[in-house]
Amino acid sequence: MKDESAVNKKVGAEYREKYVKEQGVLKTKSGLLYEIVKEGTGIKPKVEDTVIVYYKGMLSDSSEFDNSYLRNMPLTISLNSEIKGWTEGLVHAKR
Repeated sequence: MKDESAVNKKVGAEYREKYVKEQGVLKTKSGLLYEIVKEGTGIKPKVEDTVIVYYKGMLSDSSEFDNSYLRNMPLTISLNSEIKGWTEGLVHAKR
């Protein structure tokens, strides 16, 4: 397990080093890397809000593990109960 963890950490670090250099990729103070594919026109959400989002979940090797676009079904999430990166990306990140 330790060997696998070390490999995953290295692969993740290499991915982030490459991704941060791509056009349109932004980085927050915490290190969250994100890209705005299509900016919304509504009100910027607050931590206590529930939002409806389309998303594509991908691993560092570019394999897709989930895609709400393919299902044509957005996800409704409460930002104060989700993964910290979702909250940071949708609430605190610059647009």
